[in-house]
Amino acid sequence: MITAYILFALKIADQWEKAVVLRFGKFSGLKGPGRFWIIPIVTRSRKWIDHRVMVTPFNAEKTLTKDTVPVDVDAVLFWMVWDAEKAALEVEDYRSAIAWAAQTALREIIGQMQLADILVGRAKMDADLQKIIDTRTTPWGVTVQSVEIRDVIILKRWKTP
Repeated sequence: MITAYILFALKIADQWEKAVVLRFGKFSGLKGPGRFWIIPIVTRSRKWIDHRVMVTPFNAEKTLTKDTVPVDVDAVLFWMVWDAEKAALEVEDYRSAIAWAAQTALREIIGQMQLADILVGRAKMDADLQKIIDTRTTPWGVTVQSVEIRDVIILKRWKTP
């Protein structure tokens, strides 16, 4: 019986992780890295937050530029969690939310730019995207380190009847 209790009570967080600990469903604190103990049934640590730099590819398919040229744009986002408590408590699934925030920001930026500006001004577009996404994700305890446009594909214009 005691052995089973110890097995359920002992938790180990890796060097890059923090465990979000809830006691009776309320935030109790962060544990880790290393070994820590919980009280089974009373305390839970279901959410584990990774503090390493994450990479999220995202794209904007068939988006119109300001001069109504359809383009597909692929980009990659480098981000990390700096506040595990906010990442766990302020947004349900911070990884998905970051990907969606990045994609909508990319569509916003494309819609405000001329095709020529997109093709020659990738560095400015990267900086603008980083600023917009970082503003959206900061309340979730996430910071954007960089955004890089990987590819811009000009699509054939749609045929109008």
